[in-house]
Amino acid sequence: MRISPDDRARRVGARLEALKAEFGNYEDGVRVISSFQQWIQHMWGPDGAVAPTLEDFDRFPQCNGLRPDFLARFRTGYRLCGEMMRTFRSGIASSKDVGQIVAYTRYLRVTSESDACADVLLLVHTHTDDAAAAAVLSARTDKAPENRPDGPVVIVGYMHDRRANGEWYDLKWRDQRGNSRFSEPNVAPADGEADLNSLIVDAPHCAIRVDLLALDISSSNPLINDEPPPLYTAITLVFPALNELLTEDERDELGAVGRLEKTVSRDAIMSTPCVSAIDPPAGYVQRALDFMVEIRWAQPIRGSEPPEYTVILNVKRLKKDLKDMLGERAARTDVAKLLRQRRRAQRRATRQQLKLL
Repeated sequence: MRISPDDRARRVGARLEALKAEFGNYEDGVRVISSFQQWIQHMWGPDGAVAPTLEDFDRFPQCNGLRPDFLARFRTGYRLCGEMMRTFRSGIASSKDVGQIVAYTRYLRVTSESDACADVLLLVHTHTDDAAAAAVLSARTDKAPENRPDGPVVIVGYMHDRRANGEWYDLKWRDQRGNSRFSEPNVAPADGEADLNSLIVDAPHCAIRVDLLALDISSSNPLINDEPPPLYTAITLVFPALNELLTEDERDELGAVGRLEKTVSRDAIMSTPCVSAIDPPAGYVQRALDFMVEIRWAQPIRGSEPPEYTVILNVKRLKKDLKDMLGERAARTDVAKLLRQRRRAQRRATRQQLKLL
């Protein structure tokens, strides 16, 4: 299968845009959850503007095999299980998305005390909150009891808004079939105090600022409770770790020559302060290293145990946008792989046709 240089360039460009969109969507998820966490802590944390009712905001909860994006617990006995889906999907994928939400409601119901309130909060982009509500409504009337939500599902749309006075996320709850209000009582210790219904449901919109504290949370926790794309992990975790692993002699060599071959292992990367503070699953880092090998940015050292890799650090490369550079290498690699697979399939089909003659 032969294609023209223009067609190859078009394919590479399309694949690069898809990789960058995947990166951006994950990054957006981190910022949304970090901003929501900062807002909750500002309102109900130890020095809360309303009341110090927040006990814990867990960014990486493990809930009997389920992994929502956060689980917040309050001294009022209320729990809020949050999941962020940038786009609520349609078709078969919609069933998978709503099944995930149903599983969260059942977990909260099973693990809640009899008189405690608990809600699932679904954060979706404002252009798909109606699809999410329709899917939840359909699930509530499903013939199979195990497919029905076992508690409130509060669907809140969000939209990124850049203003003259900074960045914000606007939260919008819409009164539509399938959407619930927050349970009462929730975060407020007494009637009349600001709670999630008064601030989000009953208000035209709720603006959450992407302030420095939220950005600090994003920097210190650049992950959400879903596995990031390998490109994101490589740029966010692996390259900062490589910088921390450089010795003074290696820094001098890199500065003088402009190029350095650095030998590293996954465990060495995991042990650096910038990565160990986040404590990601080792598999995330391993898949990022595999990705770097695939795009020929790293080379595995044969026979090394534990496995080690040689990474080429180039001053000229490092001064450029890593997302564009690694993304383009990945796009070219993916397109080349796809074309090879198609050529092999075409040759197999041709041989099969000759056998039938």
